[in-house]
Amino acid sequence: MKLRDIIMRETFPLVSNSGTATTTADIINRWKDFSLDIFTTKSISSKPRGGYKEPIVAQPYPGELNNAVGLANPGIEEFSSEFSSLELPENKALIVSLIAGTPEEFADLAKQVAEYTTADAVELNISCPHAKGDEGMKIGKNARTVAECVQAVKDAVGIDVIAKLTPNVPNIGELARAAIEAGADGITAINTVATTNAHVSNFNCGRSGKAIKERGLQCVHEISEVIKSCGRNVYLIANGGIATAEDVISYKRAGADIFGLGTVFAGMDTKTAFKYLKALKEDLRDETRNANAFVKDDLNMQYREVKILAIEKISPSLRVFTFDQSIDALPGQFVFLYDGKNEKPLSVMDNDPLMLIVRKVGDYTREMFEWNVGDKKYVRGPYGNSVKFQDKTVAVVGGCGVAPAYLLSKNHKVLTFLGLSDKKDAPFGDYLQKQMKFLLVRTDDGKPGKILEAFSEFAEPSAVVTCGPEQMMKRVVEISSKNGVPLNDIQVVVERYCKCGIGICGSCDLGGYRSCIDGPVFTADQLRDTGFGMHKRDNCGKRI
Repeated sequence: MKLRDIIMRETFPLVSNSGTATTTADIINRWKDFSLDIFTTKSISSKPRGGYKEPIVAQPYPGELNNAVGLANPGIEEFSSEFSSLELPENKALIVSLIAGTPEEFADLAKQVAEYTTADAVELNISCPHAKGDEGMKIGKNARTVAECVQAVKDAVGIDVIAKLTPNVPNIGELARAAIEAGADGITAINTVATTNAHVSNFNCGRSGKAIKERGLQCVHEISEVIKSCGRNVYLIANGGIATAEDVISYKRAGADIFGLGTVFAGMDTKTAFKYLKALKEDLRDETRNANAFVKDDLNMQYREVKILAIEKISPSLRVFTFDQSIDALPGQFVFLYDGKNEKPLSVMDNDPLMLIVRKVGDYTREMFEWNVGDKKYVRGPYGNSVKFQDKTVAVVGGCGVAPAYLLSKNHKVLTFLGLSDKKDAPFGDYLQKQMKFLLVRTDDGKPGKILEAFSEFAEPSAVVTCGPEQMMKRVVEISSKNGVPLNDIQVVVERYCKCGIGICGSCDLGGYRSCIDGPVFTADQLRDTGFGMHKRDNCGKRI
C-alpha cells in the first residue's frame, strides 16, 4: 500500500530504475535522503551471476546508452542478508526486481524477499532483451506466461506485484491486460529496446536514454488505456528517456503515475545526483528547468585507436606499456583499455605519452603479456577524479600502485615510499629510480611492513597520498592520522571491481559510493563508514 500512498501524496513521484545506480543496499542507504520517493534494486536471481564480460556498455550517440550487464547479482540468499538491515524513511518505498525463468521460481524468490527484507513490492523482470535462456523478454512476450508469472507471485506474497513489460512486441497492451487480469498491482513500462552493438561484449543488448522516449510514451499511453478499460486500480510506472521535468510531464499526460530515472544518472557523481534530483523536484513544482544543466549527454565513451610503442619487461609479472598518443589524464585517473573483444580499467601512469603499468593477475592481463610492439588497441577515458597536490605531499605506494605518484611527480616534488613485496620486482625499483623526478625510498626485501616502518619514522608530512594493497593503505591512514595529518589531507586511491566507468552499473560500490565516478581518489574522512579495509565486492556484487 505504500506505493499508493506515495502516489496520493506526490504529484510526480520519482523512482530509480532497476539496474541503474542504486544497485546495492549501501548505495540506497547513502541516497535515502535524496529527492527520490522509491528505490528499485537490480534484478535478483536464485543463484549468483557474474554477468557478461566488459565492455558491458557503449554510447553510440549522445544521450543514448547500449548495455548488456548480464543481470549480474549476488543471488537471493546474499541479497536478502544484505537488504535485511536496510531501513528507509517512512515516506520512501523499496521495489525489489526479480529475474527468473518459471512462475514457480519467481514465486520462490518473492517469498524470500517478503520474508527477509522490508520491500514494499516486487517487480518481475519479464522483459530484459539480453537475458540468457528462458528468461526476460523470451517469456515476457507471451501473454499466457506473463499471466502465469504474475498469478504465481500474487498467490505467494502479500506485498505488491509489478510486471515490467518489454517494448519489443507489436501490442504491449495485450501483455498489460494479461498481467492486470492475473492480479498485478502495477505495471512498469518500458524495459530497454532490443538492439545490437559490436562494442558491447554480448552484442545483443538494450537501448536506453532519450533514444527510446518516443517508444516509451507510446507504450505508456497504450497501457494506460488498457488499465482504464479493466476497471482496476493499477498504477503505472514509466521508464524510458526521462531526464527533465518536460519528460516527466509528457509521461504524466500519457497516463503514468510514477516516473523512473535510470540512464540519466550516468556520469553523475553522488553529490551531482543529489543536486540534480533536488532541482528536478523543484522544476516540477515551480515550472523551471534547472535540472537540465545536470544532464550529461556526452559521457566520453568513444574509443581512440592507439599503437604500442614500447613494452618494458620489468619482471616476470610486471610490464610497462607505452603507447603512441598522449591523453588528458590527471594523477589517479584511469582509462579502459580495449583489445577489440574485452576491456579492463587501468590507472594512468603517464599521460604524455600514455603509459600503463600492468601486473599479470587474470585472463585479460595474461593476454596482454602476449602483446607486441606495433599492436593496435583502443582506449576510452580518462575517468574518475584525481589526486590534489599540496606542499610537502608524501606518497606511500605498493607495486603497481605507484601509477598516481609517478604522474604526480612529473610536475611536483613528491617524496615516494615504494614497497615491493616480491623480491622479483626489485628491477621495478631501479626503473622508477631512473624515471621519477624526485627521491624514491624503496624496500625490495619481500616484507610489506618494511615500507610502513620507514614511513612511520619520517618527519611529519603535511599531506599523504597512498595507493596499493588495501591493508597497506589502511595502515598508512592510521599512521598518518596518528602523526597529525588531517583526514581530509590523506588521499587514498581505491581499486574496486569496475565495469562501466560512468557510475551507472554500481558494481564498484564502496560503502555507497560508486568508486568509478565518486573516486577512485577518496579522502580518509570519506572512507570512515565505507567498509574500506574490511570487504570488497566480487563480479556478482557479493561482499567478500
